[in-house]
Amino acid sequence: MTDYETGNFPDATREAWLELVEETLAGRPFGTLTTTTLDGIEIQPLYDGDGAGETEPSGLKQEGMAWEVLAFCDVADDDLTAIAEVARAEMKGGANGIVLRLGGPVDADDLRDVISAIADENEKKQNLLAFEAGPCWQSAAFALAQLAEAEGVGILTGLKISLRADPIAALARHGTMGEGNLAELVVKKPAALRHVRTVGVDASGFNDAGASEAQEVACSLAAGVWHLRQLAEAGVSIDAACAEMEFTYAATADQFSTIAKLRAARQCWHRIAEASGASPAARYQRQHAVTSRSMLTRHDPMVNVLRSAVAAFAAGVAGVDSQCVLPYDIAIGAPSDDSRRLARNISHILIQESRIGHVADPARGSAYVQALTQSIAEKAWELFQQIEAKGGTDGSDKEGNGTGGGEGESGTDGSGIIAALKDGTIGQWLEDSWQKRAERIVHRKDPICGVSEFPVLDEPQPGKAAWTQVDPESSMQAVDDGNDLASGKSEVSPDSTANEDIGCSFKPLPIRRFAEPFERLRDAVDEAVSDGSEAGRPVVFLAALES
Repeated sequence: MTDYETGNFPDATREAWLELVEETLAGRPFGTLTTTTLDGIEIQPLYDGDGAGETEPSGLKQEGMAWEVLAFCDVADDDLTAIAEVARAEMKGGANGIVLRLGGPVDADDLRDVISAIADENEKKQNLLAFEAGPCWQSAAFALAQLAEAEGVGILTGLKISLRADPIAALARHGTMGEGNLAELVVKKPAALRHVRTVGVDASGFNDAGASEAQEVACSLAAGVWHLRQLAEAGVSIDAACAEMEFTYAATADQFSTIAKLRAARQCWHRIAEASGASPAARYQRQHAVTSRSMLTRHDPMVNVLRSAVAAFAAGVAGVDSQCVLPYDIAIGAPSDDSRRLARNISHILIQESRIGHVADPARGSAYVQALTQSIAEKAWELFQQIEAKGGTDGSDKEGNGTGGGEGESGTDGSGIIAALKDGTIGQWLEDSWQKRAERIVHRKDPICGVSEFPVLDEPQPGKAAWTQVDPESSMQAVDDGNDLASGKSEVSPDSTANEDIGCSFKPLPIRRFAEPFERLRDAVDEAVSDGSEAGRPVVFLAALES
């Protein structure tokens, strides 16, 4: 009888596997099979569970629930009247809500059509309106309050609303925290905004600037702790503060790193909330994922659909609560209707056909994922402690106009994240990570399909303007121009100094796309032959040298 029939198979031991590996390597060192991440974490060729860590899934999602599918609407692309029609089409196409990115101040009239468009498709459950307001978060809050006052509270209570106000992300992206006091807004919410989740921690901007997985998590933890301190000083309980918060992370085409990063972020936040005295239920980190802008390409943009599908799968496996898949052509310009439909349907297929969201923590049990989760969590915690160690040098000016402690409390609020941004610590971390990644990209060790590998040289390019970062100066001017939106009937003081611009002495974080070095070469060649003549096409001579 065969082994198959009897079931008498020899034990598969690590030692036996290593013997086979050594034979295959034929004298090459075993280390050639390992790789190292940007965080210095060694990825082994085999994981057998020994030393994988994470004996308890603290802070991880315990129920199999599908994520909310959110569509991206950028007000910079068009006016809000046109955006309302886009939002209506997104909702009809199956989205559960939208993420509204603001490029400047808004008022009640601006939001009325958008909210109506979302609410009109509300049949069985509440749809979600989430904001990406940058430094204009107070303007958005006042606009919501004004709208409720003019139209009645019912116009808002039919929706789930997440303001996601994040002065730290605004500072990092735009060089200003915006006007107003976020903690005061939470404490003195108008009745119409009681159900609004107010505070956001958006770490995706660090990813856009080149952050590694651990760096992105560490910055989010430091920003989250900053918010907890502000709310605690305003008299908000730790459980109530945690309930107000939502974290945003970037999902990339590196499947396992994305899964491990999101799991590590939840574990670390659980530890922080526990140490802060939060109840077990309040320690859960609510996560929103957005597909990474950095991985998107302008050339051969349809490949972005594949990248986004892998990223969305990874975020779903990690158990995010909501997710926004960016349209594949957003790196080129305003998204098309087809690209929006494909973005929505990526999540629909994963949820409804693959049923990814119906399993609680499907990655648990994978020795590799658990080991990588533990390694990212440990590295992120180390970096988080380095950021926190800078607390007390928050960059407040000599007059005491700080960033959370109010006047006269300069340097006492432990604003490590602000100090680390201002003194360039975080910027240098991201620059170092970007240089490591760029070195791998330009030498094609990290291939980019359609750009550095298998390019389609004669592909037609859509005639769209390239997507660019909002200019920090224009953002700061927009905040100044929007100060008159503060309703006199709101309990929130529009002239609070707690989140004033702190005299930014660092450059706002850049937006870096992996494909840019090769795209610049392609663009230069296309420019040389733009008249249709091949005479100007650059010629490269490759000399074959003997090794």
